[in-house]
Amino acid sequence: MAKTHRHHIVPRALGGSDDPENITILDAIEHAEIHAKEFLAGGIQFDFRHEGWPFLSKELRDACRAERSRRMKLCQTGEDNPMFGRQRPDRRDAWTGDNNPNRKPEALPRLRKHWEENLGPMFGEDNPFFGKHHTGESRKRMSESHRANSIKPMEGKNHTDESKEKMRGPRPKMKGKKHWVNSEGKTCRSRECPGPGWQRGRKWRPQ
Repeated sequence: MAKTHRHHIVPRALGGSDDPENITILDAIEHAEIHAKEFLAGGIQFDFRHEGWPFLSKELRDACRAERSRRMKLCQTGEDNPMFGRQRPDRRDAWTGDNNPNRKPEALPRLRKHWEENLGPMFGEDNPFFGKHHTGESRKRMSESHRANSIKPMEGKNHTDESKEKMRGPRPKMKGKKHWVNSEGKTCRSRECPGPGWQRGRKWRPQ
């Protein structure tokens, strides 16, 4: 840390000069304290990167932070807020229909190159379904097919009272239990070795 700082009695931001009459020599902590108190009194913005800032009292630093927050709120209130009177667009609407930049004609070469490099020749004009659309009848058939071949194992089913009670019960305590595996690939968790032919770990390692 520098031993001395040159302090402008009238800050340069307010038109102060570098004349010797406008400069006084202070140490870093005194310099930071003067600027912090001027800031709290309504003066110019305090530079929180100041060399003496970490050495100021906690009360003074907390007061400077609170004053900075207050000023920032004032700058972002009402017509001073750059978003005043404007509504943030919905990103989903911004990418819907013709607003989607990938639907513009100039985007087609870039998309074709991406498809050919990453997805193969069945994309773009090489796809036999290119430029076509499913009819309402075919969409209905696909929807019915998806519902008939559902991959959700519990869809349309309910848990039994026994399984509900089991799920509500306390979970098994695993703290301190270790993984064990045998030569057949079976695994378990236990604090002690389950018996001969078992070894620590999840994968069997021939010895």
